[in-house]
Amino acid sequence: MQGAVSIINQGRNSVNSTLKLDYINIPILMNVTFVRHFSVKAGIQPGLRLNNAVETRFAGDTYPYSVYGVRLFDISLPVGIAYENRNIMLDLMINEGLITVHPNTSAKKIAVQLSVGYRLKL
Repeated sequence: MQGAVSIINQGRNSVNSTLKLDYINIPILMNVTFVRHFSVKAGIQPGLRLNNAVETRFAGDTYPYSVYGVRLFDISLPVGIAYENRNIMLDLMINEGLITVHPNTSAKKIAVQLSVGYRLKL
């Protein structure tokens, strides 16, 4: 899930809006090991939007609605570094959108992801 939160204060009342964008992303990555245990990952990630919902809260009431015009397809560039030694895995990825979320804005997606893993021997 990706999205944004906006809070606007107007006197005593505040308007709180939450944008939720749900995507199925398919990362296609190249993994290159330069030094033992360390590698660099890069690739491309197409995404398909499943849902775009906005929920606005004002004066105790909630108003859900959809945002029209949000792009159905997304393409982004994931880049990261990884460390793997014995059974421990660490991975840090930055994923930046290549196209805008909506044709009428300059907003692009960006995400930072940290993964920690332990490999089990089966």
